[in-house]
Amino acid sequence: MPKTSWTTEEIKALLARTDRNADEFIGRAVHALFLRQTEGERLNGMTVEHNGRGFNGPDATILTSFARFWKKAGFLTPKQTALARKKLKKYARQLAEIAEERAAEEAEKVAKKMLGTEQGPSEYDSGICQEHRTPPEWADEPDSGIDECPSYCLHQGQLF
Repeated sequence: MPKTSWTTEEIKALLARTDRNADEFIGRAVHALFLRQTEGERLNGMTVEHNGRGFNGPDATILTSFARFWKKAGFLTPKQTALARKKLKKYARQLAEIAEERAAEEAEKVAKKMLGTEQGPSEYDSGICQEHRTPPEWADEPDSGIDECPSYCLHQGQLF
């Protein structure tokens, strides 16, 4: 079962590690904090509102550039990782909040799936349009419902 609660001390301990998993966590953490910035702050790479969310003023420019790089490349360079590791310690509270929010969202998804209230493909509908799946024997029956490409279709490997 995934961990549902993180303390700031646990986050700091994870940031102090120097293994591959910790390095990947650092990239995701920078991006998660970046997403907490307001839209204007994300666009301008600076902190304007003092709301306790996202980056502080001195870190905003450099960590915004790291977040954009991570989003594009999928990793941070060793120099970026080392600097982000140092800077992220002061964001441990926010990172713990983010982890808790994500755990709650995941628990809600699991609960919806168990209750059968989750939107999306059913057990009879793979979520792939007619063009990209092997139709079942009954597919040529009228009103089988598989002629349309649903909004959640994985058409050519892309979710749209």
